[in-house]
Amino acid sequence: MKKIDYVINQRGNDIYTIDPKFTDSSLPRLPLGVYILKQSQTGEFFMERKGDRFEFPFKKYPIDDEFISYVLKRYKSKKKNFGILLNGSKGAGKSVISKTIANELNLPIIIVGTNFSNLGEDFISRLSQPCCFFFDEFEKTFSNGFPINVRDDDDDEDYERDRDKRRASTAGESLLPILDGVFSTDIPHVFLFTTNVLSINSNLISRPGRILYSRTYKNLDPSIVKSFIKDNLKHLEYEEELLKEVSQLKVITIDIVKAIVDEVNIMGVSPSKALEYLNIEKTGVIVP
Repeated sequence: MKKIDYVINQRGNDIYTIDPKFTDSSLPRLPLGVYILKQSQTGEFFMERKGDRFEFPFKKYPIDDEFISYVLKRYKSKKKNFGILLNGSKGAGKSVISKTIANELNLPIIIVGTNFSNLGEDFISRLSQPCCFFFDEFEKTFSNGFPINVRDDDDDEDYERDRDKRRASTAGESLLPILDGVFSTDIPHVFLFTTNVLSINSNLISRPGRILYSRTYKNLDPSIVKSFIKDNLKHLEYEEELLKEVSQLKVITIDIVKAIVDEVNIMGVSPSKALEYLNIEKTGVIVP
């Protein structure tokens, strides 16, 4: 059977498709940019362009810059699909890190926010150039990679108790052949995943042939916490107290630190007073 050569066609200003025929709007390659992958009512894939690159409407702090440089250096020698998994609490920096990596790769970035059953066969297999596929909060979107048998007997307590566990175990199952290169044997794509909870298919864990790098983020580095407080705290007399209070938190993310700083700035109260009311858990142990 003759292989079909697909081409990129631009429709209007922001819509791009992959088609088996040339048109007056055909392009030699998909332009660099950030795209959201969507599907029409008839099942045809199309990409909606959202911008030239990921933008950061806030100051970027040096979160794991060493790892970012390491990944970019390694990518230059990669000739197969390249998977990267960043796991951790919301606000721990994994989205900033993953988006920075995506920007620096100089590849078209395709955001996949829907669990398309035919992603590999009807889309990735038709691409003739490397792309960076971005899966944010992967475990939520792909928590049911292959359909799980759904039963109506809700009285079966054992079934109900184990259902969520079975769903988590399948997260990413539909992507296994994609990561294995079944649909892109000659074109090395990059697959960037972020997860808040590492509830994904076990065949993605400790399998560097599928996901080469895996990093987990929990608490921000103290130097970043200090820099953020210096940049944003209006009542500088509370700086030392705020650093001490933050050191006692169970989880330290940029979202949490920002919430405390905002509370102190807006209400004019001390950090300890702010934490009496904020929905933030403390350990009671002071970290030096």
